[in-house]
Amino acid sequence: MNLDDEEAVGLGGVELIRAAMRKAARQLDGKVETVGWIGTRFGTMVAAANP
Repeated sequence: MNLDDEEAVGLGGVELIRAAMRKAARQLDGKVETVGWIGTRFGTMVAAANP
């Protein structure tokens, strides 16, 4: 997921976005590892991977 930094803050920040992604995966009987960076060259980046 690639968001503008302001948009990510408006959604509650990287940690909240990552937590929401993990919760959604659990509700689908899955498990994901998430990472997030704010202030990158491309804005805020949040990613999830299935381990």
